[in-house]
Amino acid sequence: LAMPWDILGAIDAAYGRSEGQALGKLIESVQHNAEQPPDMGGEIAKDTPKSDISDVDASAPEVEKWVNAIFLSAIQSKTSDIHIEPLEDPNGKNSKVVLRFRQDGFLKPGPFSIPWAYRQAIAAKLKILTNSMNLTERRIPQSGRIQILAGGNPIEFRVEIVPTVYGESAVLRILDRRSIQVDIHKMGILEDTKNKLLALLQGIGGKKNFGLVVVCGPTGSGKSTTLYSCLNYINRPDIKILTAENPVEYNLDGIVQVPVNPDLKLGEGKTFNFAAALRSFLRLDPDVIMVGEIRDEETAHIAMEAAMTGHLVFSTIHTNDAPSTLARIIEMGVPKYMVAGTVKAILAQRLGRRICPDCAEEHDPKPEEVAVFKEHHIELPAGQKFKKGKGCDSCKNSGFRGRVGFHELMVMTDNLRKQTLEDASALNITAHAIKEGMRTIMGDGLEKVKQGITTVREVLGGTEEAEKK
Repeated sequence: LAMPWDILGAIDAAYGRSEGQALGKLIESVQHNAEQPPDMGGEIAKDTPKSDISDVDASAPEVEKWVNAIFLSAIQSKTSDIHIEPLEDPNGKNSKVVLRFRQDGFLKPGPFSIPWAYRQAIAAKLKILTNSMNLTERRIPQSGRIQILAGGNPIEFRVEIVPTVYGESAVLRILDRRSIQVDIHKMGILEDTKNKLLALLQGIGGKKNFGLVVVCGPTGSGKSTTLYSCLNYINRPDIKILTAENPVEYNLDGIVQVPVNPDLKLGEGKTFNFAAALRSFLRLDPDVIMVGEIRDEETAHIAMEAAMTGHLVFSTIHTNDAPSTLARIIEMGVPKYMVAGTVKAILAQRLGRRICPDCAEEHDPKPEEVAVFKEHHIELPAGQKFKKGKGCDSCKNSGFRGRVGFHELMVMTDNLRKQTLEDASALNITAHAIKEGMRTIMGDGLEKVKQGITTVREVLGGTEEAEKK
């Protein structure tokens, strides 16, 4: 059995020094051995019968190489999620384990596929590395974590394994603490929007600044990163900041971060969830509280109570845009008067791909692109040029490298509080918020098109869900 530190040492050596060369040799090695499954005492044949689910033992050295290759490839290609999916050919000839990487929000084929005979061994190896999953249980979903050091940089994989008709499928979310941007000035927020946001974060201390600030958007839209950047901005020795997270994705110096674990029982049907953490926080004399997500009435009520009693509370919620968040909180069972009097601001966001700076070139706007600007009442100056990436080695000929956020900040005013009490529907709140200067996600994205940061197609793709609502 290859011990975890052997694997981690190999990754550290490659990732920290000669990345491309080491990865190339590793992939070449595993692909060469793919045609010759390891000798496991004569029990494993090249064409394994469908009834044999054991296949290659997880302790085989080739399995270690496959896992190393997966980790290295994903880390070096700046992948956010690794998908390992067994796909069986009904004829039994082309069955394989497909590897896909999510990069800049899109799933792309991995640099190699994994032989069918290794499907159970790879899943078993991942379970071993988590040190928490049941190795023999293949009938139910399991969750775990793998923590490694790569080039001295701590990297964590959040592992989810589910049973499928063809074997176990795994998805690994990569949490690279080095890649998380927690400087609010480098978040790509437009200057006027950023100034409004920073104004909300002034005067903290002495229980002077209180209320609820919510960041909303779909999964993977960067909500947690935005919250971290806000906390990092206000963090100073004379302020007590507490966070409840599941999981803690990034460690901030000077902040007390609590990992919430709903699997822990607190007796009498209670679990250690966000609501339980919030109750405890109120007795710990905080100035600022961050709760990872408001997902139920209990958590929403306690967050509101904390915000009403002199605390600045940050949280996230899954809604499409800022105005609809008010209605969502009310639907959870929180009274309108409490929502109107407590919510300080709501920031909605999406992510789109950023044009590769190495191959960006100017072009005249197409008629259909101009039409999008007219539809949303955004003026295009005469002679305005757009940019696009023609493709190069830096972006793997995609024309895009990295991602940029599209933001919608709705600051609660007296009028919006009044409208919340009278009619908190998304349509009504949106109309009044725009009159008071709110820039929509679409408007924010189109401004970034004018600045040559992204394309109209990316803005439409990143915001169409919000616009449909």
